[in-house]
Amino acid sequence: MNLRIREWDQFDYFDPVPVLQALRAVELGMVARPEDFSDVPDRVRRLRVNDLKGIREARDAAIFSHGMAAFLGTKVLYAPVESADFDFVTQCVVDETQCFVPVQLKEVPPAELAPKASLKSVLDGLGKYSDSDTALAIYLNRRERLDLNSVTIPTIPFRELWIFACASPDQSSWILAGDFRTDPRMIEFSYPDSW
Repeated sequence: MNLRIREWDQFDYFDPVPVLQALRAVELGMVARPEDFSDVPDRVRRLRVNDLKGIREARDAAIFSHGMAAFLGTKVLYAPVESADFDFVTQCVVDETQCFVPVQLKEVPPAELAPKASLKSVLDGLGKYSDSDTALAIYLNRRERLDLNSVTIPTIPFRELWIFACASPDQSSWILAGDFRTDPRMIEFSYPDSW
């Protein structure tokens, strides 16, 4: 076992389903009792302040991991541990072999927060990274249709490229597309039902 895998094996891994269910319960509580949250700024509710960035990124990692579980047909756990070349590590068992994949997370933010941001600008900005065995997951966090045929992938220094996005206004349906380094395909998956 190489040193990186030994290190990754020591991380605390989380099942994304109960994490996402708990977060959805909080979201629904805020909707059900808006009077209790009327003084909470929109940026706080949307986890768009520096103090809540870690929670937002952990949620994004959980959604991606849940989507990968649907894609692979096996449970995918995640450890929200940030390092120089990754933001979290996924862990799953494939053909009786424990697999670890470090993942760098990027986002195309909502248009109202970054009107000039685009999938192309995120992809074009990857030149600063050196070659890595890390997978890249891009959260397309805006209302736009993802057409696999229209995505032009430049040479990137990551071993895999995945894109995930919400597919419904109520956030119950999501898509995951990838791996764009090989033969990309897209699946739709559901946000886990609340308890």
